[in-house]
Amino acid sequence: MRIKLSISQKKALTKLPINYNYSLTTFIYRILRKILDIPSMLCKPHKGSGEIKRDIFTFSNLIAKSYSIENDVILFKHERLVWYISSPVRELLDVLVDAVLHKNNSIIHIGNEELSIEEVSYVKDPRFTNIMAFTTLSPLTVSKRVENNYIHYIRYNESDFADAIKTGLINKYRLIYGYEPRDTGFGFEFDRKYIERREGKIQKKIQFLKNNIIAYKAPFVISGNPELIKLGYEAGFGERCNMGFGMAKIIE
Repeated sequence: MRIKLSISQKKALTKLPINYNYSLTTFIYRILRKILDIPSMLCKPHKGSGEIKRDIFTFSNLIAKSYSIENDVILFKHERLVWYISSPVRELLDVLVDAVLHKNNSIIHIGNEELSIEEVSYVKDPRFTNIMAFTTLSPLTVSKRVENNYIHYIRYNESDFADAIKTGLINKYRLIYGYEPRDTGFGFEFDRKYIERREGKIQKKIQFLKNNIIAYKAPFVISGNPELIKLGYEAGFGERCNMGFGMAKIIE
């Protein structure tokens, strides 16, 4: 399930730090901690705790008709912004919607700016099939531990990128349902023509606290079990989805 938030700006020109993921993550967790009494995202729940299911969500970048970037600042003109939050856990989204509409939680602080949520609505669920095309609404990242426990962010052209996407979805499925999907068939491929047009420039480096996360924004095609595809749509593809990575929309 997915919700759409319509956001207004108080100024004719809003200046946001280019790395604003942490501010959006903080906004979501502040509500969840207050309403659901769950721990901070930085405090991992005990193994087996149902609380960890409330970390299974993703969200988009802030979406505008037009914007510009100067150094490390994004400039938005005075217009409505759109923000999507998605999760397979209906309770989580219901809490966010109720908190924004009825409990005076409609202000988002990013840097020195304040944004105001004006409208919230549920997005109609699409129909999922065994092959679908998507494009990213927030960059997609996967990683692995290598020598000396170093985190290596897998590049989009490395052979184990698609396997990492698949493994992540199966892990989320197991976490939610308590068992693995019967059908684990899965395929993932970025749009090669798009990458060629971009001359391979689809990489983003996002700073989240002290971490520099390498991620990618590009259209892609997924094939396989529709249950896993739906889960990716709702919970995010890849890793760090609750930090604003891995949200995608269907290309009609």
